[in-house]
Amino acid sequence: MEEVKEDIKEEVKEEVKEIKEEIIIEEEDSEEEDTNDNKEINKQTINNILKDLKNRSKYLLKKKELNDIELQEIQEYLIMLLYSDIIPIRKSMDYINIKLKNIDNDKDNYIKDNKLIFNKYKTFKTYGKQIILLPTILRTLIEKWKLINPTDYFLIDSNKNKLNSVKFTQRLNKLFGKNISVNKISKQFKKK
Repeated sequence: MEEVKEDIKEEVKEEVKEIKEEIIIEEEDSEEEDTNDNKEINKQTINNILKDLKNRSKYLLKKKELNDIELQEIQEYLIMLLYSDIIPIRKSMDYINIKLKNIDNDKDNYIKDNKLIFNKYKTFKTYGKQIILLPTILRTLIEKWKLINPTDYFLIDSNKNKLNSVKFTQRLNKLFGKNISVNKISKQFKKK
């Protein structure tokens, strides 16, 4: 019984930590929008970054062995595809919480066949399990990513630990060469 209580405590601590990270990111997002330079992020900028990452990833995926930096480069392409409007754009925590191995189908976010399945996200209690169909380009990359990612988690840091919200935002900032947020990218694709 004591072990079960400890497990529950750990799960609650992890949930609280993730919620705090989401709050910090949301606060940073609104601050960043006020302090960012005037260089607009537009679809063309995103497409140019995608093209460069695709070419580099295509080359790297042909290699027999990848170092940690190369592994991260492929992951950057994967992240950019997730935020390129080929699937509905979601909060970073939704993707950070995706597991590739040791999955609890009722609790975890995971990938099965050509679907992203979300059981762990901000409004789960309201909307329940959500399923997104993966387009071929993303599904193909994810299948290759599963083969080279040595961890249980979909998105990982350079130490092969589960990526967190802060590091995720840092990745976006690096990709765009400026402070950027998921909200800002999402707004770009909502414009018509």
